[in-house]
Amino acid sequence: MFRALVVRGATTFQAVSKSGLRTSSRFMSADKGVSEEEFDKRYEAYFNRPDIDGWEIRKGMSDLFGMDLVPEPVIVAAALRACRRVNDYSLTTRILESVKVKCGNKRLALSFLS
Repeated sequence: MFRALVVRGATTFQAVSKSGLRTSSRFMSADKGVSEEEFDKRYEAYFNRPDIDGWEIRKGMSDLFGMDLVPEPVIVAAALRACRRVNDYSLTTRILESVKVKCGNKRLALSFLS
């Protein structure tokens, strides 16, 4: 009785594990991409919204820093103005420190913010 149960369980497990190995793949190469100007304008408009709050500023900057890029000065300036509108001085400091860390030891990349 126990042997029949073990054999039946083993064959069921093999059938399930084999069916899990068959997966289909889709190629997602239809991405048109976004130009740099559109990307900059989208984030600048995001930070220039009058109803933005501190959490949304943090989320936008976190998304930017999650990408492999240093934000353009226009975007950083819009984020700093948004911090001024919500009266959050500590967030401006965090943004500037994060930009400095993102630039690394490249003084040229950091100098364009001045």
